[in-house]
Amino acid sequence: MNNEKLNSDNAPLLDDYIFKRTFTRDDPNGILRDLLESILNIKIKNVQVLNIEIPTDVLEMHFIELPKFIKKNAEAKTKLEQWLWLIAGREDKVKMSKLDNPEVKKAMKLVEEILSDPKEREIIDAREIARLNYNSGMAEAKKSGIAEERQKNEEKLKLAILKMQKANMSEEQICDILNLTKDELQKLIES
Repeated sequence: MNNEKLNSDNAPLLDDYIFKRTFTRDDPNGILRDLLESILNIKIKNVQVLNIEIPTDVLEMHFIELPKFIKKNAEAKTKLEQWLWLIAGREDKVKMSKLDNPEVKKAMKLVEEILSDPKEREIIDAREIARLNYNSGMAEAKKSGIAEERQKNEEKLKLAILKMQKANMSEEQICDILNLTKDELQKLIES
């Protein structure tokens, strides 16, 4: 397996917005029905998308096992394999899939149209910036929480040291009980 990380740069259909736009933009009895039939392994008579502008919290497609699929499957013989290779963004497998499945070829064309449309690109880029900002904010909050927790623990340690000093314990005893070096103990006492 290629060790590159699965992301929307090399696999645009992993992006929720691009996925939804691709599968709701065309006749749903084409590519969407073909995808659903391959996943569910049943024949579907008719697919109707009631709201093309699907809110982000309504349709969620998760291909949690995609990395395992890539690792274990070298073929693109079945419809499901062809769709999964398209979603995974593996160019070599997508070429094979497009030859065997006209719906995969149509979906790839739609993805290319979405990615080259300036308005769609603006939305995609704005979503990516929002995602990065969210992740950055979460990382900052985590750091802040860790720093806050560290400060609380330090205050508890200082109180424990004061109580031990009042009980006439030696520095060696305090260091031994609190698992501190003498330098660490001195820094806590001085701060």
